[in-house]
Amino acid sequence: MYKLLSVWALVVLSVQIVHSWDYALALEKRIDFFKNDTITHSITSHQFKNLTALAYDALHDTLLIVDQQTNNSSVYRFNFTSNDFQAILTRKEIISFAIDPVKELLFWIEDKSIHSMTLKPSHENNLNERIVLRLDEENPRAIAVDICSGFVYWTSTSSIKPAIEKVRFDGSDRAVLIDQDIQEPHRLVIDPQINKMFWIDIRHDDTYTYRVKYSDLEGNNESWLLQGTILPRALTVSKDFVYLIENEQKADWKYSKLGIEETLKQIGSSYSEIPSSIVAKYTLEEQTKGIQNCKALTSLLQDNSENETSRRIISELESLICVHGEKANATSCTCAPGYIGERCDVSVCQNYCIQGTCSVSDEGEPSCGCESGYSGARCDINMCFNYCLNNGVCYFTEENEPLCQCSGNYRGSRCEAIGNDTVSPTFSSGDKNYTLVDLLFNRRKVNGKFIVNFEVESE
Repeated sequence: MYKLLSVWALVVLSVQIVHSWDYALALEKRIDFFKNDTITHSITSHQFKNLTALAYDALHDTLLIVDQQTNNSSVYRFNFTSNDFQAILTRKEIISFAIDPVKELLFWIEDKSIHSMTLKPSHENNLNERIVLRLDEENPRAIAVDICSGFVYWTSTSSIKPAIEKVRFDGSDRAVLIDQDIQEPHRLVIDPQINKMFWIDIRHDDTYTYRVKYSDLEGNNESWLLQGTILPRALTVSKDFVYLIENEQKADWKYSKLGIEETLKQIGSSYSEIPSSIVAKYTLEEQTKGIQNCKALTSLLQDNSENETSRRIISELESLICVHGEKANATSCTCAPGYIGERCDVSVCQNYCIQGTCSVSDEGEPSCGCESGYSGARCDINMCFNYCLNNGVCYFTEENEPLCQCSGNYRGSRCEAIGNDTVSPTFSSGDKNYTLVDLLFNRRKVNGKFIVNFEVESE
């Protein structure tokens, strides 16, 4: 069982306060925010490697982000009020994820299973993670949550039985909603306001490569909104629009979800890389207005607005975790030797030795063991840098000392002197001859005493 990573681990390198936005795009290492189809703000971090998915928590006004790195996927939460990042979860690969803000549950697809985990602070630091449903015979690709009815929806791209299904949060009442005229359903978005779900169906036997389709939340009254030949990479909805990203065009588009006839409009700007995900700011007021079975959510939204400040403070205090240390009080940590940071989550060795191995003393101080050819307290000095003059080639002895092989008729320990004679050194042992490179790099293979011969040609 993994521990909850409620450590505020990300360092924001470039962020402006995001006051108002309509939708956000994730690129490889950056998130761009748009208002009225114009980019207004961006978020970057040196810890971002490959952003793959976004989700918006409309109740708590936070943005959830998936960063897929080499060996794992990490989920982060960005708070628009405080401009803070929080690391929530790390797994090997998170294929798709969604959030229910009412119960503060995070759902994700991993290893052909639907998982859930509470995001509520816990004194015991217990994730309360569980497997909602195993899907060993399917190929689940996209997941979405209906916050009003309490169902998880997902798509399966199995070639044998592609489908869209749903199940309750506790794994009960599983139902197949659509399994006819569906080929390879990717991406899935729930819109409670109009009681519809939208998805991208990749077609293999039609003129068009894909269709953006929709139906009601029971899989009835199925139809399609638009179709094309360039595969979309991401999909989201807002109060009025469907937004999607096309792979080849490296652009984002919007279309009226209400079926009003209008031309598909290109928005945003051209990118050097393809955006990986898009999410719209679809507020709870907009999602739940006039919906009877969302009265409880509407009431919660009002209470949340009145108590947000006190709730946030309590949450932060309760979720304080000293990763490598002990709590000094409710708001601070006493770190173990070798660790620093507000929550003792940063090793003093992190990025300390440039070309060497870091170790920590009993007093918690970092020190470096340098690689061959480097020196300095942080192994940041290349001992060959500018050492050999006049185009001499620098090598290192076994004692890690720099040694120069001079060119032309330069000589001296650093090839700093010039003479009228040309000296060509030869090194021999017994009946074998060796070059200078042999002696420097293969001396363990050379046995016996050396006879050094110099042939001198005088001008």
